[in-house]
Amino acid sequence: SQLHGRYPPKTVPLADGTEMLIRQAEVAEVPTLLRIVRPLRWVKVDDYDRVTGHVVGDLSAWQSGQRRDPYCLLGFVDGVLAGLVTGRAREGRRATSYHALALHRGLRVGALLLAAKMEHLLEVLGEKEIWIATDNALGHRRWLAEYPLEARRGYGSADGQTCWVLTREVYLASRPRLVSGQRPVDPELLSKSRRLVAPDLSELTDGAAEAFEARL
Repeated sequence: SQLHGRYPPKTVPLADGTEMLIRQAEVAEVPTLLRIVRPLRWVKVDDYDRVTGHVVGDLSAWQSGQRRDPYCLLGFVDGVLAGLVTGRAREGRRATSYHALALHRGLRVGALLLAAKMEHLLEVLGEKEIWIATDNALGHRRWLAEYPLEARRGYGSADGQTCWVLTREVYLASRPRLVSGQRPVDPELLSKSRRLVAPDLSELTDGAAEAFEARL
């Protein structure tokens, strides 16, 4: 089921002066999102292949109704999809942050979407804490660079794996530094994002194809 609390769209400034629109995804958009991100499953750089595999699993489980209380936030630059983040809420008290995939590199798209995710879970949905599954070393380092997370046991993609937890207190202390943006959003800008325009991923995917051919 989908949570009733909806993330209110906003725009956030990027490093190059452009703005990114962030809004919540709809389940009807999942087939298009899957088509856009699947080519990145072959990209080894920065663990794109591994993270994309997880994101494909997250979206597919949501589409088929196999995941309870899912959410997905999308980022757009000039109407073009720039990144997405996934997760689920749990029992109205504990939320789970799954994965983040930046399709527009070099402008902290991923970091801004992660901050929006924390805003959604702790402010919009009123969760008390967020359990974070970091399935790769790069993602783990990026999380710890932004938030002083608390290490716990008992949750993760493997039994007994250490899980990192963001508490409400830590989030509120970090919020002035990490959470930005303006609301409301121009309706025309929001409407433009509904087209789900795919970004040019050739810089990443061409390199993956060359590496694959070199192994043949």
